[in-house]
Amino acid sequence: PYFLPHLKDRPFVLTIYDMIHERFAADVKGDPTIARKRLLAERAEGIIAISESTKRDVVDLLEVPANKVHVTLLASSLRPPATSEPLEGVPERYVLYVGHRGGYKNFIFMLQALDQVFERHPDLHLICVGGKPFTDHEQGLIGRSKGNGRIWQMSVSDEHLARLYSNAMVYINPSQYEGFGIPVLEAMICRCPTLISRVSSLPEVGGPAAHYFEVNDKRSFQDALIPLIEDEDLRERAREEGVRQASRFSWQETARMTKAVYRSVVDL
Repeated sequence: PYFLPHLKDRPFVLTIYDMIHERFAADVKGDPTIARKRLLAERAEGIIAISESTKRDVVDLLEVPANKVHVTLLASSLRPPATSEPLEGVPERYVLYVGHRGGYKNFIFMLQALDQVFERHPDLHLICVGGKPFTDHEQGLIGRSKGNGRIWQMSVSDEHLARLYSNAMVYINPSQYEGFGIPVLEAMICRCPTLISRVSSLPEVGGPAAHYFEVNDKRSFQDALIPLIEDEDLRERAREEGVRQASRFSWQETARMTKAVYRSVVDL
């Protein structure tokens, strides 16, 4: 809030991407980010939220009027790969995880839930892109996993990421919470079937194209993933539906909606 004195009561718009601190901070009352966010939300003339889910959380947790919060959906800048050739050295059959792995991202749940799937499909790999190399704790869990020796961590360029999406059997997002979920869009743009947890904003992004499981439910996860791995026709339908769903999002529309919010404040 350092800038508030300089505004001299001029209106401003605040963008809130998610409410992760409020949902997952161990010490909610003592977290300075939470206190600053609440102050700015109270003082802002308008608030932009990047999903209906984030808007609900802003209204509920920061206790601001719903008509003050405007939803401006995001999009993805990742382009489909120029070639569908797999990356050299990457196994033919793999599921893909993208991003950081700590806390609410729920990577440990996914790793443990994959055990039965690894046992059922001894040629299936898990490729994890982004984040840092596996921690000692993760290495220990991987060592005890039925997929030990078939679980990779990679850092790649956007071009190579697009090729990993396009050749993956399934992209998996097991997160407990997302403000939006851009990797879901990235996967669909690259014709990758998506399996995501039915929580927070993820169904807004995945729509009817994604396949879903109940968050933190191993049986639900396995029951949703195994048919995708074993049924090529199901995966092909998911690819086609994913491309259609991804076409609903664009940065042009994000810009148009954002401009409208600022204009509404200026015209007050």
